[in-house]
Amino acid sequence: MSVAPVGMSSIGLIVIVFAVNRLARQVHGVGVILLLGLAVAGSFFQQMVVWVLFAVLGFNVDLLDDFGFVIIPTIIYNLALILPVYVVLRFVQRRTSARRVTL
Repeated sequence: MSVAPVGMSSIGLIVIVFAVNRLARQVHGVGVILLLGLAVAGSFFQQMVVWVLFAVLGFNVDLLDDFGFVIIPTIIYNLALILPVYVVLRFVQRRTSARRVTL
């Protein structure tokens, strides 16, 4: 359970989704290395937004403790799961994409 107000963590995630969507339009395909970099940057950004919102709301925050006990484990967790999710989604995308029939 979190003491964060409902929806607080969504604020950072919404910004990340818009940024990745913009970047993907410009790059025409997000490769694995770029995806890993975006996962690290996005995880860090999202956690920092939550940290700043906690500070603004008056919670007692300690950046070093939060960095070691929240931000770094979140980044490791996201990096561990991004590759299996990427592989499954690429498989589904290839299976569901329209196949061209030549006559």
